[in-house]
Amino acid sequence: MSTSSYSTAYLIIPLFNIIIDHVEDTADLSEGEVTGKIQIAAKAARDKLVRYYSKTNMFMMLCTALDPRRKLYYFTKKGFLDDDISETKML
Repeated sequence: MSTSSYSTAYLIIPLFNIIIDHVEDTADLSEGEVTGKIQIAAKAARDKLVRYYSKTNMFMMLCTALDPRRKLYYFTKKGFLDDDISETKML
C-alpha cells in the first residue's frame, strides 16, 4: 500500500479493515448497481482477506496501539473483544 521505506506494521490492521469494508460494500450492492460477476469477485476477495486477517496477532495490535493517532481506542471503536484489548495492554 505504500512505496516508502518506512515501517508500516502499525497500518496492517487498519488497512485490512478499510479493504474488507470496501469489498463488503461492493458485495452488498444491488444487482442494478454492479454486475453479478463483480459481486462474486468481491465476496471471494472478502473471504481471502478474512483468512489472512485472522493471521494477524497481538504484535500487530500492539503496533497499531502504539501509533499515537490510534492507540487502543481504535480497537474499542472497531468492536474488538475486550479480552484481546486487555491482552494487548499486557504486552
